[in-house]
Amino acid sequence: MRRSTARQRLLIAETAATIMAEEGCESFHAAKQKAAARLGLSDVRLLPANREIEAAWLARQQLFGAEEHEQTIASLRQKAVEVMGKLSRFNPRLVGGLLKGTAGPLSGVQLHVFADDLKEVAVFLVNEGLTWRAVERQFNARRPQTCSGFKFTWRGVPVEILVFGPDERIAPPSPIDGRPMARASIEEVRAMLDSGGSN
Repeated sequence: MRRSTARQRLLIAETAATIMAEEGCESFHAAKQKAAARLGLSDVRLLPANREIEAAWLARQQLFGAEEHEQTIASLRQKAVEVMGKLSRFNPRLVGGLLKGTAGPLSGVQLHVFADDLKEVAVFLVNEGLTWRAVERQFNARRPQTCSGFKFTWRGVPVEILVFGPDERIAPPSPIDGRPMARASIEEVRAMLDSGGSN
């Protein structure tokens, strides 16, 4: 790769990481498209891989307030524990940037829950007084898998839950590296809070 091309990819990755951090954009694809447009770069071959954006995000966090970042992660994980406790009948698992320690102040809580029926979860949320909207997420561009779920706000924090069948224990592929997404139980998230780290 030519030096100028590598530099442009890095610039897009850094700009995409800033967009995700400062604008709360959750989609790597949308962030890199927006970054390329802002920089006036239209060659799709210049678009960085998701792992390059994640690396730029981590570098940005170290540069701009690691201590504040750790406080943000701890606060969001505490909210995650509260929501997971509320959703305990659905065996919730924390996923995404909050689990990995890469969430920002505008990030929310992402959970995978397990139920026989999507409607069962919807009724539960209504009975808990939570106003939700339906969402769909697609995983794995090679063999697309669509998962339905809900978005709602819990004590000022956006929460997204995706609903899997009780037998769907294999996690969908991560948008970062294509491997099964890491998942953490409520006990594992509590242990992270007790250890005091952001990872």
